Amino acid sequence: MFRIQNEGSTSTVIVEDPLRNSYFQVQPEDYRILLAFTGQTTLEQIIHQMTSEGGEQKQHIETIAQWAVMQNLATSVGGDSIQRLTQMQQQRRSAKAWGRWNLVSIQLPTFNPTSLLKILSPIGNLIFNRWAISLFFVGWLWCGWQLSIEREQLIGGYRGILAGNKWLWLLGVWVVLKLVHELGHGLFCRKQGGEVPQAGIVLLLFTPLAFVNVTSSWRLPNRWQRIGVALAGMYLELWVALSAALI
Repeated sequence: MFRIQNEGSTSTVIVEDPLRNSYFQVQPEDYRILLAFTGQTTLEQIIHQMTSEGGEQKQHIETIAQWAVMQNLATSVGGDSIQRLTQMQQQRRSAKAWGRWNLVSIQLPTFNPTSLLKILSPIGNLIFNRWAISLFFVGWLWCGWQLSIEREQLIGGYRGILAGNKWLWLLGVWVVLKLVHELGHGLFCRKQGGEVPQAGIVLLLFTPLAFVNVTSSWRLPNRWQRIGVALAGMYLELWVALSAALI
């Protein structure tokens, strides 16, 4: 799947591989070469046609063809592509098996959060709109002014925060905030038309971290939409902080 993406005066092409949920960014001239791989012409015929038309060099066409085959976006007539696919699948299974014994980063079983995000979509519609964003900034301006007035009381509240069993509460709040953070990414990505096929928890140095797969944001046509997906997690966390400050 191909999609032309315009950013000002610059154009690029996003190549999507839906089977592996992978995205590649190529230049328009490379996209023209990829379109020539119809399965009905040989590489030699493509090179002859494009070099005779001018504008393309034989070495560049061969490089793009090799890249497409290596990324499994195209296959060669011989059995090399099938053999490479088999080897790649074996390597992935091996890497997945060894990954389970990686004590630095342990990925727990994942799930598809589509149904959950669909249920929670009204929250995304409520928070991710211009009125909510305006209220967000106004609220933080007011809270900043109030916190500056009650600065000493705020600092005093931090004393003894780790005393006794309070650190357990702090850890629990931190885990919830990370879940909220990833929920923000997922909700905004879905709101913009993207897909979130995977979510789960990774133990990084035995510290639980949530994650969601929002690589489909590459498909979004507007740069600010993609930036919004990246910022949505922090935005939702700051809404929680704003609510706490108001209370």
